[in-house]
Amino acid sequence: MLLASVLISIQALLYKYLFASGVGWGSAVVWAGIFTVFISGIVVLFPQNITDLKPSFKKAVKISGWFISSECLDWFGEAANSFAIFLIPVSIAKGIMSTQSIFVLILALLFSFKLPHLFKEYIGKDGVWKKFVFFTVMIIGVVMITY
Repeated sequence: MLLASVLISIQALLYKYLFASGVGWGSAVVWAGIFTVFISGIVVLFPQNITDLKPSFKKAVKISGWFISSECLDWFGEAANSFAIFLIPVSIAKGIMSTQSIFVLILALLFSFKLPHLFKEYIGKDGVWKKFVFFTVMIIGVVMITY
């Protein structure tokens, strides 16, 4: 997760560099999408990935609506993230993005009764209370960063 945080931070800084160099938000999003498709295509060419794709194809088609929904939400989230970076400093945008875990906890609480296997989130009273305290501290930090 630390490596992912570093990579996402570098990505945000590169977006900001693009915007500072005169690249428009729309162009950056389109070109990032094109490179994403290109890089994904290269990754698929690895033999172990091709081998994995064959047996999972029928299952993937069966739940393709979930894949499409996930990718649409991912694309809109990335587009909104890059637009925020376009408008405001990277540290503020990433500080606000750090509140994502709060929404994950809220969704886990909302869906825990219908889909308990979906979230591997401990939602006992003591766990939620501890998270509430730390999320409150995080929100105060985000507010302090933005002002």
